[in-house]
Amino acid sequence: MNPVSRRNLTIDKARLLMSIMVIAIHSRLFFTTDILFAFGVNGVFRLAVPFFFVISGFYFSSVFIVRDKAFPWFRRLLFMYFIWMIVYSPFWLDYESFDFIVWLKIIKTLLFGYHHLWFFPALILSGVMVYLARGRRSQLCYSACALFFVGVFVQYYINFHLKVSGEINGYTQGSLLFLYRNFLFVGFPFFTLGYIVSTHKKIILRAHKYIYVSLFVFFVEVLFAYLNFGVDFGFDIYLTLPLVITCLFSLCYFYEQKKNNPLTSNPININWATLSASLYFVHPLVLFLVPQSLDTEYAFISCVLFSLLLSFVLFKIKKTFNLKYVI
Repeated sequence: MNPVSRRNLTIDKARLLMSIMVIAIHSRLFFTTDILFAFGVNGVFRLAVPFFFVISGFYFSSVFIVRDKAFPWFRRLLFMYFIWMIVYSPFWLDYESFDFIVWLKIIKTLLFGYHHLWFFPALILSGVMVYLARGRRSQLCYSACALFFVGVFVQYYINFHLKVSGEINGYTQGSLLFLYRNFLFVGFPFFTLGYIVSTHKKIILRAHKYIYVSLFVFFVEVLFAYLNFGVDFGFDIYLTLPLVITCLFSLCYFYEQKKNNPLTSNPININWATLSASLYFVHPLVLFLVPQSLDTEYAFISCVLFSLLLSFVLFKIKKTFNLKYVI
């Protein structure tokens, strides 16, 4: 059976866990405990978004099985992107003035996405690149690797420069984030990884055997970043991420094949992939309402619970009004 011919519930449930990790990052969980923050927010939780790209690339190969699915795939993502950009427009669109500088900021936000919505343009452009180069897998692989290494280098260089110059603050680092956290250095490499994995069944079936090795080298790099930069410097991508994510993805696929695996059961008939996407989209709305004075642990728990509640409300609205492109 083709590995992408049906949904994988274990992968879908892992995706839900990854969405919760994203909430943990944005709620700055463990902010008062350096070591937990370093290995949590700046460490394990950074697996989440690259994992999303790998999943998308993995299932994207089905577009080539049924060719007329390519355009609907791109159309759906574009509609979803503009819908959610409109939803979040009060947070990024300046309604009071529209001078030249403001217009430049608007164009930049539309191109790179607001906050967590950067995932959409990165995913769309990654899909375009893989689709156009679908007959040249070797070139795809080499270019994805090269771009990923460049992205990691740019991130380390920026953090090193900010450390030496003493200019580190949330605004400075946030304003430079788009230089390495974008479709070229993150989206395309991990999307390509998912696509390549989908066409090489041996990788899917065997990579999970090296999960402990991959986690070890990943934690070594996280420790290196912590010892050299502390917790004031954010890290979105690590050099070891492709290795550990490939092994983790393989582990999900492996467990899906096992008999009596509780992760493959779905007694309450929930679309886990859709729930995961909904949590990802709505959680910043909830975080905006959470009091800033609340401890990060309570803010995280509150955000998860109310995001789940808001997601089920969104499911009901989507079903009632037949809204295709909301989630």
